[in-house]
Amino acid sequence: MLRRSFIAALPVLAVAPGFAAGFAEARRHKTGAVKGHGQVRLAQPATWADAGVPALQVLSQTGSRGTTIFSLKAKKDAEIAGATGFGLRFDTVPGFRQGVAFWRYAPWKAWTKPMTMAHPGDLKEDDVQCAYWQYDDGSYAVALPLGGGGFRATLGGNSGGSGVGTLRTICRSLGPARTDRPMPQLAVGFGPDLYATFAAVFEDAMTALGTPENLRVHKQLPEALTWLGWNTWNASNLGHDLAADWVLAQVDTIRKAGAPIRTVVLDDGHFQSSASRLQSQAPDPKKFPNGFKPVVDALLSQHGLKHVGLWHAFDAYWNGIDPDSALGQGLKGKLFTWTQKPSPTDTSGKLVTYSFLKPDPALLDSYFDSYHADLRAAGFTLIKVDNQLVAERMAKDTYPVWDLAKAVHGAINRGAARHFDNAIINCMDMTNDAFLNFGSTPVARSVEDYFPYKPSETYDLQEGNAAAHVLQAMYNALYFGEMVFPDFDMFESTNPNASLHASVRAANCAPIYITDKAGQHDTVLLDSLVDADGLTLRADTPLRPVADCLFQLQTPTLFKASSRVGDGALLLLANLADAESVSGEYRLSDITGLPAGDYAVWSQTGASQPAFGQAFPVSLKRFGHDLVRVAPVRNGTAVLGLKEKRNGLASVRDVRHDKGTLSLVARDQGTLVFWRATAPKSVRVDGHDAKFAFAGNTLEIALADGARSYAVQVVG
Repeated sequence: MLRRSFIAALPVLAVAPGFAAGFAEARRHKTGAVKGHGQVRLAQPATWADAGVPALQVLSQTGSRGTTIFSLKAKKDAEIAGATGFGLRFDTVPGFRQGVAFWRYAPWKAWTKPMTMAHPGDLKEDDVQCAYWQYDDGSYAVALPLGGGGFRATLGGNSGGSGVGTLRTICRSLGPARTDRPMPQLAVGFGPDLYATFAAVFEDAMTALGTPENLRVHKQLPEALTWLGWNTWNASNLGHDLAADWVLAQVDTIRKAGAPIRTVVLDDGHFQSSASRLQSQAPDPKKFPNGFKPVVDALLSQHGLKHVGLWHAFDAYWNGIDPDSALGQGLKGKLFTWTQKPSPTDTSGKLVTYSFLKPDPALLDSYFDSYHADLRAAGFTLIKVDNQLVAERMAKDTYPVWDLAKAVHGAINRGAARHFDNAIINCMDMTNDAFLNFGSTPVARSVEDYFPYKPSETYDLQEGNAAAHVLQAMYNALYFGEMVFPDFDMFESTNPNASLHASVRAANCAPIYITDKAGQHDTVLLDSLVDADGLTLRADTPLRPVADCLFQLQTPTLFKASSRVGDGALLLLANLADAESVSGEYRLSDITGLPAGDYAVWSQTGASQPAFGQAFPVSLKRFGHDLVRVAPVRNGTAVLGLKEKRNGLASVRDVRHDKGTLSLVARDQGTLVFWRATAPKSVRVDGHDAKFAFAGNTLEIALADGARSYAVQVVG
């Protein structure tokens, strides 16, 4: 249970310096509705509360980009039980047309999925992590529930008897807490462009929370996560086969088969544990008898790898630390306990007690800094931190969830920065007590686990097929992509729909990694994702649905999503519906953020130079897809990249136009494609005259002297 001494220490323990400053600007909300762009957008906010909550005052402030940020302040300090709820209530949303809510779904509550909002109250009763909607006048709203002061808010609906419902925040601490601090509730913004509104809401929200570093625009993808990776999870029989000799043999087989992996992540399966409770920070001696270092050294020196990473859990292991183990005994007096079901899917009624470190920053820093230092000494250069949703289970009847989560995330984040140059993959993290505490960590999973192909798989967004998986990922990237490089998870290159998985990841901006069984690879597909060195060819921005697909979800029509690559773009066209075929059309003007201008495209039909608003009809069979490259035309030339690469735009670098000569570096062998207004006078490759083919405005140059970079000049 929560100690009163800890409650008294909360303001010192858990409040970031910027937090109090950010909400110090909040003032009592003026009576009246919430307006945006001259129109009433939300009814006047009211409050609701369970018994035992003191009277609440609604506070609001306006961010620098126009976002209204609501918080609550109790009129007196009181201690309330963790299950006690309260929040804001908006009884009407005038002019609401349609919406999408991101609900954190049961039983695991690790991930969100997009769900249609037919009216403002058409939400699950709790656990909606973000929502957006459109008004009758075409403008948009983005609503992001917040957390702080020990409490965590989510969105929920209350349809009542009217059929139109009430939009609410549902705020709880889960563990006993005091109401002596501001309790952030909701950031909501309005605008004619949904993508700009998302950016504004997240920027203003992070500023108010005192965490402006938690915006993707301030982050870089760590070098360790820029190489094609292999994760051991599915290949190792969910960790059961993971062992020193197994890893070395698997990687040896993978590399000899020609799969261009350069990074390996050892996922779950290496810990010493009992009933999923951690017993030692050292690996299981039966699996790694000489520890990690000889294995890591061999992988790096003998198998051509650049990096090796390791998995661990937010709470050390799935069920915390075994208090009776040597590790637990060494932490005696520093652990707390919580009680929960053995598993979210357990229906026996049984309860079990687990243990982890008390949420004291100094204690947590000491634990994770020591652990991460040992991993770095063993040669690991990146980590994957799983089970981040567990903070809510740990908090129940013990500590305020926001303070507990913030303390643990802070310690892990500091360890990742200090020892791994921020090379961390956050996982099972789609709850705001996790994602609003990502800090400067740059990568986070934004979709549920990849599941190997089964003939019985369906289009359900929970454990669904390839179409369901990538659709969930791209919609979730609408909000996760504001904070991190949204990770779409591993996949297998031999999945019957691996081409769809690969194209979506190539058009996204996050790490790309596989979980192939050793020797079972589609090496042509894998080569299409990397350059000659094994660096992945990615977009610069997240892959997100375009404007006319924002409310489409799984409707049987053409799905479109776009991302940017330099001053060009990628446009994904796909059939992601449970339909034998879908039809539609695309235009270059569909691409998010692409300014009007002269462009050339490369698609399955070849190269062309369409007008910006010209419509192209498309019909795709089940799982059908095309990744359209769009490159600007300069001096009569558009560089479309290597034909064999899915993200061909990223397959060239150092592009320069100078006095009638186009120079560039192609990052691998293959066929280099351009759109040209006229035929060139000559082509030089690595300083030597080279042959080329030109027909119908398409210039092709064959680069066939092995996997390496090529310096290319196109003259005239």
